[in-house]
Amino acid sequence: MEVVIDRELMVAKVYVHAQAYSIPPTEILATLEKASGFMRRELGKRIRLQHTPELRFEWDESLAY
Repeated sequence: MEVVIDRELMVAKVYVHAQAYSIPPTEILATLEKASGFMRRELGKRIRLQHTPELRFEWDESLAY
């Protein structure tokens, strides 16, 4: 849904939501956390930064409103 990167480009908060699936949010977030190393590595290959930000996933409740 949205990505917010801190000022130092060290941490990227990735807000996610999966309305179409009946999988519990905790399971979705756990799966994303397991894959975060792979995604960070792939992101580092595609963007040119000195440091690839750490990815932190958070559930986005904004669609509920």
